[in-house]
Amino acid sequence: MPFVITATITCYLLAGDGPVAKQEFLKHISDPGETFIIAYGFTLVPMINDLIAAHQKGVPLHIFLDHTQSEG
Repeated sequence: MPFVITATITCYLLAGDGPVAKQEFLKHISDPGETFIIAYGFTLVPMINDLIAAHQKGVPLHIFLDHTQSEG
């Protein structure tokens, strides 16, 4: 049986979009479904804590981060 997937993709350019991006990220992560995140710098601590909580609830997470930022 065929099915249709609908999704919205939103891209932010930081630092200019920072306040809007932060608000939108935290809104989505507070009640996530399957989540995909691609990021160069990943430093928003409240979002990290929410992602860990979602993972512990069994939410499928796909997070792609730049390894060069692992020390900063």
